[in-house]
Amino acid sequence: MVSDELTVKCLSDALKNNEFIFHYQPILSLRSGKIDGAEALIRWQRSNGELVSAGDFIPFAEETGFITEITKAMIPRFLADQKKIFETDNSIVSSLNISAKDLSDNTFLPTLFHLIHDSGVKHSKIKIELTESSVLSLSNTGLQQIAELKANNIGLAIDDFAMGDLGANLGSSFASAFQGMADQLTDFVTTGKASFGDFARSVLKDLSNIFIKFALFQTLKAIVPGDSAFGKFLGFADGAAFAQN
Repeated sequence: MVSDELTVKCLSDALKNNEFIFHYQPILSLRSGKIDGAEALIRWQRSNGELVSAGDFIPFAEETGFITEITKAMIPRFLADQKKIFETDNSIVSSLNISAKDLSDNTFLPTLFHLIHDSGVKHSKIKIELTESSVLSLSNTGLQQIAELKANNIGLAIDDFAMGDLGANLGSSFASAFQGMADQLTDFVTTGKASFGDFARSVLKDLSNIFIKFALFQTLKAIVPGDSAFGKFLGFADGAAFAQN
């Protein structure tokens, strides 16, 4: 399917017709050398049998905001699959990819927790994965929801770590924030348009956003493609916990 042909109605019809499915990719622990997880990869199997990869429809779904409807509709399927996986090996922790848009939706976490409770699947057996770009674009609401997931014993990970340029982008974000604070200080000193209280609150807000994102970056486990040079290197380092094959 050509992305230009996509419409929200196409995605909505696909959702109603149960055309979205999961393919599971094993996750290998770099520390134990054993498979101890699986990642649920969403695919679109159209009524004519055509299999559409995520890259051909997820960007459009995120752009239009329909991704939140897809994610919430697929959670029950994911949880049902986990119960089947546990029948074979109850040590497996499965992960679900979500978008930053999902975490900006105030109904996402209540829906997730409610569905997990009804399924009987333990929180500790579920992991939520975010892409590098999602981590950097998280809103304040998204950051709060990340903290709530962690508090509820649901694992968190960065998907395809180091395949983008998270370190550089994060550094750039910090530099921009500090430049903004410097500009505010200059404006405060030279023009006196803002009160010191306003200036201080603005600086503290910028600082808090910086350190929250840095803390999030530090606490998320990294998942890297096992066949990448970086993935092979991290097999001997402490920076990553898992590799995908």
